[in-house]
Amino acid sequence: MKKLICIKDIEEMEKQGKKIIYIDNDTIVTAAAKDMAKDHKIEFSTEVKQCCAENPCDVNVDTSSIPAPAANVDIDSLCRTLAKVVCNEMIEKGTLLK
Repeated sequence: MKKLICIKDIEEMEKQGKKIIYIDNDTIVTAAAKDMAKDHKIEFSTEVKQCCAENPCDVNVDTSSIPAPAANVDIDSLCRTLAKVVCNEMIEKGTLLK
């Protein structure tokens, strides 16, 4: 499904102090949104932020409250995998911004 970025989205990004919006091939940016982004020095990037590639996000997880894992399940690996999934989801939704 295509994602649409309009003036309202740029206004929200400016309020949040964001300077880069990560987009992909399924993103449509209105001409007005492009103009407003340029005026507010907000850039669009098709590069994927590398927090989920070789350098996973720094996530501090307190595993002490997690019940003992089933046989052959490593809680640390599970937590790192979950962090990667969440990060990728944020990238896809365009909510992972600088």
